[in-house]
Amino acid sequence: MKSTYRIGRLFGIPLGLNLSWFISLGFVIAALGLRVYPDLFPDHETWLHITLATVSAGLFFASIIFHELAHSLVAKHYSIPVKEITLFVLGGVARIAREAPRPFAEFVMAAAGPLASLVLAAFFFVLWIATGTSDGPLGTMLQWLWIMNVILALFNLVPGFPLDGGRVLRAILWGAMGNYQRATRISTLGGHLTAYGLMIIGTVIILGPDDLVMGLSPFNGLWLVVLGMFLKASAHQSYFQMRVVKVLRDYPVATNMTWDLPTIADTVTAEDALRWYGEKRVFLFVTHDGAVVGIVDGRRLRAVPQEARSKTTIAQIMTRSSDAAVVGPEDDMASVLERMELEDVFDLPVVEDGRVVGHVGRDSFLQIFARHPDLGR
Repeated sequence: MKSTYRIGRLFGIPLGLNLSWFISLGFVIAALGLRVYPDLFPDHETWLHITLATVSAGLFFASIIFHELAHSLVAKHYSIPVKEITLFVLGGVARIAREAPRPFAEFVMAAAGPLASLVLAAFFFVLWIATGTSDGPLGTMLQWLWIMNVILALFNLVPGFPLDGGRVLRAILWGAMGNYQRATRISTLGGHLTAYGLMIIGTVIILGPDDLVMGLSPFNGLWLVVLGMFLKASAHQSYFQMRVVKVLRDYPVATNMTWDLPTIADTVTAEDALRWYGEKRVFLFVTHDGAVVGIVDGRRLRAVPQEARSKTTIAQIMTRSSDAAVVGPEDDMASVLERMELEDVFDLPVVEDGRVVGHVGRDSFLQIFARHPDLGR
């Protein structure tokens, strides 16, 4: 997800576009514009086929955004931060900062996406009916859209984590057993089974005879194999994340923080700061007359244009202490990790009784993992 660019906001939620998404876009347009629509409408011009395919692809990916937006709005309803909705090669994903606090919230948040897809399917179906279920270009596009939204909903309801159906299953098991870790383990197993099933089906499509694969191309099979590999990795990562968070809950910030404050005066220029610290310090406390008034990191320093660094002071680019994300000594390290992911930072100030007393960085997690060899690996 590193090659992702912000393209706007929806209900205050950033919308990102990963460069890999253009692979999906190109595939859908090519499949519809060079194969499906030409076969259905051989008497129409090529430009119409491509135009129709482009509009169809645009509405389909808008449907995926609508699906992820439903997840995100429910998350926000339960005060769960949403970092971004991202379109990428395998569809879309809502980057939600933390897990649901209780089973019912998990259930509603997971079910919202498939429900939204079914609502869209009904919308396109009504429009299709309104056109008289015609076999013309418009009617065919509407028919394709409602069918694809039904498929999107049904696929996501497969009970394999991290698909929506897997999350629904985890919510039900969590509520029934009262054990979040065990519920995650069972639903993750469903995710692995789903992933292996997709990879097996994809391999059969690639290698099997035409009468067995019903005319599907090897590229369709390759797509299923890749999707299965992605789901398998995601299921493993999700289970590992749960184990990591469980361990981090037992470690307070006070025993893993650095009590000394790496400081820099607010009158220092960005040029001098970079020359003095270079890449060694990525997080500095800014002082004015001996008092901490803000923080600055390496990214903020390097963002200053080269020609302006000698004239730009730290005071002009720092984040004021009152605006900075902070944690307390009594917080646990799981909440620190969550806050770092949400703010996309590598260090956080530790504040006690309104006073900055130190900082905690991502290297602290490495020290914790060193005490747990299974997590360290």
